[in-house]
Amino acid sequence: LSVNTPPLDSEAAILLQIVQKSPADIESLQLQIINAQETLSALMGLQETASRRMADAKSILHPMRSLPEDILIEIFLFCTPIVNHHEVQWSTHGDKFDSLYPLNHPWNVSHVSHRWREIALSLPRLWSVIYLDFKRYTSFSPRQCSFVGSLLFERSAKLDLCVNIVSGEMEIDHHPLMPLLKESTTRWRILNAHMSSPSLQSLSGCEFPLLQELGVRDEYPGDRLDVPVNTFRNVQNVRIMHLYPSDSGLEGYQNLGEFPWSNLSKLSCHISELKSDFLPSLQQLTSIE
Repeated sequence: LSVNTPPLDSEAAILLQIVQKSPADIESLQLQIINAQETLSALMGLQETASRRMADAKSILHPMRSLPEDILIEIFLFCTPIVNHHEVQWSTHGDKFDSLYPLNHPWNVSHVSHRWREIALSLPRLWSVIYLDFKRYTSFSPRQCSFVGSLLFERSAKLDLCVNIVSGEMEIDHHPLMPLLKESTTRWRILNAHMSSPSLQSLSGCEFPLLQELGVRDEYPGDRLDVPVNTFRNVQNVRIMHLYPSDSGLEGYQNLGEFPWSNLSKLSCHISELKSDFLPSLQQLTSIE
């Protein structure tokens, strides 16, 4: 090939034989390649099937499947948010716990398997800690809020509730979740309200027969702190109260109307934030331990 001279007669004969025989050789090789590819594809399919069967077997043999139901129940309850001084623990995925988000407990465990779902739905305690951050629901449709909220309260059955409401400066009295909240106040045992005075006042027509612990933080702007809050004037069982400081101080919730201060056995607040007109309320604290 490196020269342009014609081949010798003997060389030409050999080259001619190559040309004549090569198509058959190429066809034979192509058939072998096709057979090899088919064999490889079949082997890869068998390998995938074997891997899938092994994974299924491991899944079936997983120790979690053999856990007794009472152990699973304890695990689920252990994952329930803990209320400590009215603050709900942070969720495992780095965001604040919120009861309407499906990544949070107990929604997440109720979507793992049929068995887990049956257990989760049979445990009202899993659904009895309710944390609602209204500032996060701006992208939720009213129908979505009402539907998920209805499921939440329905699954808590008739248990006492620990309710945590965060709305900031938002006025939420017309929010689609408010009817659900108002219907459930007779079951509230703990309430942590980080709300504006008008929003908290919108609950004034509700009853709180089981309420034992109350935490409030006024999120209303400092120039509008004249809104009276008479929501809790008839509560009789509240023994513990927390007054949380806000950017504008405690002025708004110092005007708690006819709150039965004498029933309290514990009051936590920032003394430095209190105003002099709150002293009459302090004088009523005759049962403080």
